[in-house]
Amino acid sequence: MKTEMGKGVDFMEGTHKWHGSPPNNDQLAAALAQLEETKGDY
Repeated sequence: MKTEMGKGVDFMEGTHKWHGSPPNNDQLAAALAQLEETKGDY
């Protein structure tokens, strides 16, 4: 399977920087705002 880390979040997409590093609260809010749906929507 071919995947892209951070797909859909402009500052996370295409970089391995976020692998194993959680975003802070501001980064989390920005990331969730860019995604159409989240796991919490189910």
